[in-house]
Amino acid sequence: LVLQSTPEGFDMAGLSAARVSLPPTTYRDPAVVRRAFEQIAQQVTLVSSRPLTGPGTDNGLIPEGRPLRPESAIQSSMRIISPDYFATMRIPIRHGRAFTAQDVRGANRVAVVSQRFADLAWPGQDPIGRRFASCEGSPTDPMWKTVVGVAGDVRSRGPAGQIDPEFYLP
Repeated sequence: LVLQSTPEGFDMAGLSAARVSLPPTTYRDPAVVRRAFEQIAQQVTLVSSRPLTGPGTDNGLIPEGRPLRPESAIQSSMRIISPDYFATMRIPIRHGRAFTAQDVRGANRVAVVSQRFADLAWPGQDPIGRRFASCEGSPTDPMWKTVVGVAGDVRSRGPAGQIDPEFYLP
C-alpha cells in the first residue's frame, strides 16, 4: 500500500512505450540517422532511457566553480529527450523552461536538471543560468552546458527506488 501511494514523479497513464532501433546496414551515416530520428520525433516523444527501466547513462557532472576533477563530480543519470518529453510524461518543470525546437546541435549547449541535482550542485541558489561540465569535455574545453530548467524529481527505479540526480539533454 505504501508503494502504491509513493509518487514516481511522472504519469504514463494512457501512454504506450516502444523501443526504436535503426538497422545498422541501412543507417550507417550519422546524418541519415539524425534525419530519421528527427522524422520520428515529429510524430512521437523520444527518450534515450524511459523511467522504470532504471537510471539513464551515468555521468559525473561537475558544477562550474568546482575543480575539474573526478572528486568534484555529482553522479547523475542522463536522458536525451525530444522537446515534448516533459509534457508527455507529465513531469513538471519547477523552474525555468523545457526544451524548444531551437535547442539543437550548433546552438547553445543547454540542459534541464532534476530538482535533486540542482539541490546537490547549487544548494539554496537559483540554478538557472548555471553551468556544468560532463564527461564529453576536456580540461581545455569543458563543453559547459547551461541549465535552462529544473524538472521535478523522478523515481526512475520505481516507487521503492531512491531519487537519483538526473539531467536531460535535447
